[in-house]
Amino acid sequence: MILQGSLVIIQQILILFLLAAVGYLCAHLAIIDDQGARQLTDLLLIVITPAIIINAFQVSADELQPLNMLAVAAVAVLTHLIGALLGWLFFRKEAPERRAVLIFATVFFNPGFFGLPLLGAVLGNLAVAYGSIFVAIFNIVLWTYGVTLMDDQPQQTRLKKLLNPGVVTFLAVLLLYAFKIQLPAIVQKPISALAAIHSPLAMLLVGVQFYGFRRQLSLKDGGVWKLVALRDVITPLLMLPLIFLLTDDPLVLRACALTAATPTAVNTVLFATRYRRDVRLSVQAVILTTIAVIVSIPLIMLLVEALLSRP
Repeated sequence: MILQGSLVIIQQILILFLLAAVGYLCAHLAIIDDQGARQLTDLLLIVITPAIIINAFQVSADELQPLNMLAVAAVAVLTHLIGALLGWLFFRKEAPERRAVLIFATVFFNPGFFGLPLLGAVLGNLAVAYGSIFVAIFNIVLWTYGVTLMDDQPQQTRLKKLLNPGVVTFLAVLLLYAFKIQLPAIVQKPISALAAIHSPLAMLLVGVQFYGFRRQLSLKDGGVWKLVALRDVITPLLMLPLIFLLTDDPLVLRACALTAATPTAVNTVLFATRYRRDVRLSVQAVILTTIAVIVSIPLIMLLVEALLSRP
């Protein structure tokens, strides 16, 4: 049973990477250019990701438990906190422009573009609903601690940055959930249709980004390999006992463990570019941590299943 579950996860990860390969090929053949990639990013952030969050909450509203939601929020906060502590501990002696990128890449994993598609494929809509809590916490931490970390002269965080599509959508679905409001079918069906294209579109974009950054990849940077170990292995393993302490619901356990094990967020490259940090280093961080999860996530989830199967 444990082995079968791990094989399902490996299969789903490989499917996602095949979709990314299609995106890579589209970029190589100039079917999608830089402008197209920016447009796809906006489409995902502003339209598709809100749709998948709304759909997951609508489909799973009767099964969502408030205590489980609080547990997931706590796990999301702790995952960022542990990443920040590990990043500071291991990278504090790096040069300033490298230190900021490496700590950022340790803290900020990928619950949206990578986590939600994987949760949906492996665990279903209820897990996606819980995963959207990670997305909301991620966005809040990103536009507070993330900006402070990367900006030499941080300005006061603007409210409009915190009220981004991910956070606003999450607040909206919480209200719908609190008041037990079900959207009419004429509204719900288009939202469901949009949610269905999230996984292929998100991974196509990942492939396009890989193509754009391919020449900046280097395997000789020891700091990046240290990051891969911290982001893909050490942080998820440190989170496991905390996850088991905060919840005993098997689905929530799996969803939290899987999301905490996702690779470095693509936002690392965007922030490094915006704040004139080491862009090449940020690219290597995203690419190598993403490739490494082909091995790390199945192994971590195998450990989760083994712990869940204890008498």
